[in-house]
Amino acid sequence: MKIIDVSEYQGNIDWAKAAKEVDFVIMRASILQRKDNKYQRNVDALEQLNIPYHAYHYIKATTLDEARDEAKAFAEATKDSKPVFYIIDAEWSGIAASIAKDVIEEFEAELRRSVKHDIRVAVYIGHDKYKSWALNYDRYAYVWIPRYGKNNGTVEGATKPSYTCDLWQYTSKGKVDGIKGNVDVSVLNGNKPLSFFLTGEGAYMNNNTILQKGSKGREVKHLQSVLMALGYDLGKYGADGSYGNLTVAAVKSFQKDHGFQQTGTVTELLYDEMFVALVKNCAK
Repeated sequence: MKIIDVSEYQGNIDWAKAAKEVDFVIMRASILQRKDNKYQRNVDALEQLNIPYHAYHYIKATTLDEARDEAKAFAEATKDSKPVFYIIDAEWSGIAASIAKDVIEEFEAELRRSVKHDIRVAVYIGHDKYKSWALNYDRYAYVWIPRYGKNNGTVEGATKPSYTCDLWQYTSKGKVDGIKGNVDVSVLNGNKPLSFFLTGEGAYMNNNTILQKGSKGREVKHLQSVLMALGYDLGKYGADGSYGNLTVAAVKSFQKDHGFQQTGTVTELLYDEMFVALVKNCAK
């Protein structure tokens, strides 16, 4: 089985044939402020065949205003569909490394506001951009990296990414029945099981996740990093991945400052509010 990504460049796909070879599909929904011409056709076919799909936007914004406009276009393009994940395709060389992180984070913040319901956001990052763009990769539900090597259509002839990622796009010359020409193919490359990509179950801070006193792990550590970046004191241990009394107090302070009930617990919606506040702070 295969994981493929497609766009209008693959033309009219015979999904009844392709479905026999693929685990799930990642589709371009938009680029700049334009919807991909084949996105809705592909969505309709995949939903009829009960094939899970993710949607991505190829970002080319070079200012925060452009990032917001492109995010709104992505939200508009996907409004009549239900992708398991929303992916930011971050690879365009026209985006300067000095502004890339701010642009991508502003795009994500606006996307979450525009979609108006809880979503899981992932990132596709060019291998040559991974270090220079220095995105906060822990923020995303999954990280997807392309690296081809020989690019002969097989994983055996490909070169693995030098960086940690959950999906590895190993060729742009794959073949799938029902698709004319070449197609990008990826494989799992981390600890996340296939079920994660098919259902979103266990996604980073999804709408079923609640972080509270006693919680431990990567999600807590990232939450603590955000709280400290917003100016809340977590004492000498800082982001230690353990949700103790100081983290409870910091969360309650944030809730008080932003008009939320002071529960000391964090849901996806509250975390999104923290992330938006962080982006606004960084833009000052």
